Amino acid sequence: MTEKIKRIAGGAIFAGIVHAGYCPAEAAAPPDIIVMLVDDMGFSDFGCYGGEARTPNIDSLAANGIRFRNFYNTARCSPTRAAIMTGNYSQQVTDKPGASLPQLRNDNNITLPEILQRQGYRTYMAGKWHLGTDAARVPWKRGFQHVYGFGKTGAGNSADYWGWTDYKLTSAGKEISPRVYGTNAYEFYQTDALADYSIDFINHHISKKDSASFFLYLAFHAPHFELCAAKEAAEYIPPGGRSYLDIYSQGWDVVRKKRYDRMRAMGVIDEKYALPPFSDTPFNRKEIKAVPDWNTLPADRRADLVRRMAIYTAMIDQIDVAVGRIVDRLRQTGRLDNTLIFILSDNGANAEGGLYGSSAFGKEPLTGSKLANMGQPFAGDDLRLGGGWANVANTPFRYYKRFNHEGGIHTPLIVHWPAGIKNPGRWSDQAGHVIDIMSTAAGISGAVFPTQYNGHAVLPMEGKSLVPVFNDEKETVPRQLGFEHETNRAWIDGHWKLVTKNFTDNISSVDTLELYDLHADPTELRNVAKEYPEQLSSMIVAWNTWAQKVGVPSERLLNPPK
Repeated sequence: MTEKIKRIAGGAIFAGIVHAGYCPAEAAAPPDIIVMLVDDMGFSDFGCYGGEARTPNIDSLAANGIRFRNFYNTARCSPTRAAIMTGNYSQQVTDKPGASLPQLRNDNNITLPEILQRQGYRTYMAGKWHLGTDAARVPWKRGFQHVYGFGKTGAGNSADYWGWTDYKLTSAGKEISPRVYGTNAYEFYQTDALADYSIDFINHHISKKDSASFFLYLAFHAPHFELCAAKEAAEYIPPGGRSYLDIYSQGWDVVRKKRYDRMRAMGVIDEKYALPPFSDTPFNRKEIKAVPDWNTLPADRRADLVRRMAIYTAMIDQIDVAVGRIVDRLRQTGRLDNTLIFILSDNGANAEGGLYGSSAFGKEPLTGSKLANMGQPFAGDDLRLGGGWANVANTPFRYYKRFNHEGGIHTPLIVHWPAGIKNPGRWSDQAGHVIDIMSTAAGISGAVFPTQYNGHAVLPMEGKSLVPVFNDEKETVPRQLGFEHETNRAWIDGHWKLVTKNFTDNISSVDTLELYDLHADPTELRNVAKEYPEQLSSMIVAWNTWAQKVGVPSERLLNPPK
């Protein structure tokens, strides 16, 4: 077992940090800012949100920061990234507002690294860009000075988790030297390498010996497919505990109910969050399959699914190890107290592999040597998680990535900033959205948001600052938020939510108008559209107005009910 794998299995790298909490005014300088974005992870997968994953480092940040209960992404990879980078809805700042995976425009926006670099920040990125690979859209043309990215261009959307040659470092003035990894099994793993370069970036910044602050965008690809993690991490049995293989051998029915009960006991959710039935799994909107009772599955299918979910969770473990290494370096250098850290997911858990997930070998369960070697270097199995386990990852919510029901758009958000958070260790029920990260980070840096940049007009920000939440102030104005992806639509106005979906299952037909009172029914179980026709009509008008403003294609506008 390698040292890094031991640390995955063994728990925390750094001790829990306890701070009394400080007002932002007490910060000596604009804070360093780190946005850590994970990919295709469900709302409750982190340990501190109730999941089975062993995430002591992330849990420690949460225990000494703020955990959000009602924070939203955009249900898909690149739209979320566009919103984080610009503070606008993705439809406003991407080239094809109706596209599933749009690319970032360079003629109507300013990015977070661009605005922070104007404030004297050094800007770094490690990981997944997914906003365009042509010469004008790559991250080092959009404000990042030093980038360790995917593919031969360094601006790709994915890369081999085990092959270090499928990555590129682009460093301004070639000030940072690329690392060289071995080519044998387990000598390189993507998540570890992203931590390696993040630490290199911090060290580079410190070597300048000046008063500047830095911005680091750490965009993990894990636990996005292809699912892979060292076998030892999935099979490890912690002292007095159980391996992930043992935990998930109970089956998704039992694991989901235990996770839900744990979330209730931890205070992540309360009694209003009723546990829904398993959501049907849509695959390309054609194969609509119900999740079967675990005990009805054949033994070979269960064995495949147990190991598949164990590998997925081990990938989240590895993220936690990376986070711990970075936080430990910040602590060693005395920068941790004045570093603002965000940790969140780009969308809900992913059911794109169908009910049972898929692999390069098809949809049949892996058996024999393929099962034993699942998710290991050079296996070439290209694993997807599947809808059965994605239901568990999104507990207690319905549906998945790509859909605008809560399972697709509800993200955990952990914020840690000892010098800028009052009363740390608390939960926030404030409604928020990924468009708020730009407003928050730009504001605390002292930046004045420009109306012009690089010869073009800049759209005003759509987000709002989270600093009042950091100061433990209560929201007084209900939040309005819009969503649209692949004709899945949603509008949130305070505690009301309008939502539609683009397929028919055993609950509702395609484009059915669904209205929920999220205060009373946060898991969207009771459609009250017929009971509140005036509220429904006003929500439709508001969503259409928003959609036209941001550029949703006109054919996707909603028609009032007849």
